[in-house]
Amino acid sequence: MRTGPLFREPATILMHLDSGYTRIRVRTGGYEWEIPTEKIPQELRRVGSRMLVIMRRFRVDITDSADDIRRAIDQLEVHPLPEDMR
Repeated sequence: MRTGPLFREPATILMHLDSGYTRIRVRTGGYEWEIPTEKIPQELRRVGSRMLVIMRRFRVDITDSADDIRRAIDQLEVHPLPEDMR
């Protein structure tokens, strides 16, 4: 797995999914991701909440296992959105 710089972007919660994941929209580019709900602090879990998503960028190699990818995703952090990013 190749890793890159930190991804640090504001995001908004769109909906909660039955599978224990939450769909978010990243502000820059409008990308939608599904992230583990357990990674989101309880006070930020309301639909429409805005937060800061931080994660090491990575590119999957053909030799990476599903566990390798899960470990990379598990490094995801969610924080309250700082005042200067609102």
